[in-house]
Amino acid sequence: MNNSPFLSIILPTYNRKYCISRMIDSVLMQSFSDFELIIIDDGSTDGTFEMLEEKYQDRRIRLTRQENGGVSSARNLGISLAKGEYITFVDSDDYLLDGFFEDMFEKIQQLQCDVLVYGGYSLENGKQVEVPLFWKDRNYGKNEVTVSSGDDFVKDFCLFGGNSWGCAKVFRRLLIEKNKINFCVEIAYGEDMLFDLQAYLVASQVATSPEKFYICDIRTISLSRGVLNTTKKIIDLLNAYQRLENCKDYKAYFAYNYLSHLRKWIFLYIFFLDQEKKQQIKMMYASTSLLKLHRVEEIEFKLAQQSSLYIVLYLFCVGVAYKIYSKTSFLHPIVRMLKKQFFASRCK
Repeated sequence: MNNSPFLSIILPTYNRKYCISRMIDSVLMQSFSDFELIIIDDGSTDGTFEMLEEKYQDRRIRLTRQENGGVSSARNLGISLAKGEYITFVDSDDYLLDGFFEDMFEKIQQLQCDVLVYGGYSLENGKQVEVPLFWKDRNYGKNEVTVSSGDDFVKDFCLFGGNSWGCAKVFRRLLIEKNKINFCVEIAYGEDMLFDLQAYLVASQVATSPEKFYICDIRTISLSRGVLNTTKKIIDLLNAYQRLENCKDYKAYFAYNYLSHLRKWIFLYIFFLDQEKKQQIKMMYASTSLLKLHRVEEIEFKLAQQSSLYIVLYLFCVGVAYKIYSKTSFLHPIVRMLKKQFFASRCK
C-alpha cells in the first residue's frame, strides 16, 4: 500500500468481538483494493482489540485504540489519521456488498464530486428493506446518478427527508479537514446528520448513486445506535439545530428538517421540556414561515407560531385518534353507539 491510498475507511468499534469480522471481511473482499481500513477500538473490554490484532495481518489495516470516548470521538480520531483522498465511515454491526468501492471510484473519477451519497438496506427480520436517498421522495435518483451543488442538496435534504446515515457516503478528505468538520462529541443522537449537513454546506458538488451496497443490521444495537431516552434525543436534535441556525440562508430549511425529526416526539414529551426548549421549538416553527408547506403542515406550523404548543398537542392527538378510527373498522359501531347515547342524554 502506498502512503496515500485513494480511500480511507474509518471503522469505530466497542465490544463487538462477536460481529465485527463480518464488516472487516466485507471490506477486505472488495474488488477495489486501493484503500486503508482504520479501526478505532473505543476502549473495548471484551477482547475485541486483541482478537483483531491476532486475526488480521493485512497491510491495509491500521488498528489503534483509545480510552472509551464514544463513537464520535473514535470517528474524529479516524479522520485525523486518514491519508486517503476520500474517506467513508462504516459501523461494526453492518457489512458491505461487493462492488461498493469500485462503483465509488468510477463515479468519483468521472464526476470529481466532493461528496458521493448512496442509499442502502436495513436488515430487518432477515429481509433487506430499502433505505432510500430521500424518505419523502423515494424516486429521487432512483435510476440515475444525480449531481447537485451543495446549496441545492442541502435544501433537498431538508425538504425531502434526506437519509441521515453517516455511513454509505464518501467525502473528499481535504473538504473535511480544511473546513474543520468533525462529529460533535456532545451529541449522542443525530450526530451523523449534523456532520452530513456541515459537509454538504461547503461542498461544491454532491452526487448521488442509485446503487446500494451498504447493509445496516438493526438486529443489534451498535456503537452509533445506543439506547437513549426520548427526552435526550429531543435535546440532542435541538442542540444540533443550534449549531446550524446561524446559517441564515438555510435557517428555514434547517428548522423544517429538525422539526420533521422532532414532531413525532415533542407533542408527547412536551411536559418534560423546560421553558427554554419550548420557546426554541416555537422559534423553529416561526423560522419556517418563508417555506411553501403542505396545507396540513401550514395550519399546524401557523398554530405553533401564534398560539400555545398545547393547542397543537390537542389537535395532534385528535388527528392520531381519527387516523386510528378510520383504519380500525371494529371501532366504528362503538363510536356510533357512544354518539347515540351522548345525543340522547343531551335531548332529555
